[in-house]
Formats: sequence, C-alpha cells, structure tokens
Amino acid sequence: MPKSLSTIQNQIAGCERSISEALAQCAAQAGDKDFQFNFSLNSFVSGITTFDLDNTSESITKVIGLFTECEKIIALEKKRRVYTKELKKILKAREKKETVKRLTMQHAFKTKAAPLKIPSLPSTQDDMQE
Repeated sequence: MPKSLSTIQNQIAGCERSISEALAQCAAQAGDKDFQFNFSLNSFVSGITTFDLDNTSESITKVIGLFTECEKIIALEKKRRVYTKELKKILKAREKKETVKRLTMQHAFKTKAAPLKIPSLPSTQDDMQE
C-alpha cells in the first residue's frame, strides 16, 4: 500500500533533522562548536540525480571528515574507559591486600601481646607498707 505524500515528506523531514543533529553533535565532539549543517535530503538526491556533484561531493567530504574525527574521539574514549577500569581494579586489589595485611597485623598483635597487669590498690595501712 503506497504511503501518502505528506507521510513521506514527514519521514524525510525527520531524517533530515536526525542527520543534522547527529552531524552537529559529531562536529561538537570534533571541536567545531559553531558547526551548522543544513542538510536537505531532497536537494541531496536531486543533486545526485542531476549530476550536480560539486556541492554534493563537498558535503559528502565534510561529513566524512566529521565522522572520521568522531571515530577517533570514540576510539580514544573507549581506550580511556578501559584504562580507567583497569586502574580501578589495580587500586581495589591493592587496597584489599593492604586491608588484609593490616587486619593480620592487628590479629597477631592481639594474640601475642600479653595484657599489662596492674596491681590492685591497697585497702589497708598494712598493705601500703608492704
């Protein structure tokens, strides 16, 4: 069943918004905060079909460059997360080892240390003289 023209136009507009937002986010990640990408799917397709490839190829090159930078940033972020996880594991293991060592030393001290015997206070005068 064919879709109505307005449905297709709405889908195209949604696609254009999604692409523009994705490219703007990608550009922001790549360092270009002021990037505005005006993408028109209709003009993109008509540019290809009418062999007006100057603007189309320029747009494609810019998009490819942005996605390449985004891939680099994503790869660096993944590496950073892996290193952070590994560092947390190492620090947690070290902390656990130190805790075990500290508890072992406390236990050894408690079992080996003899309690100090304090003599009781003399209750009478005779006891004081002794």
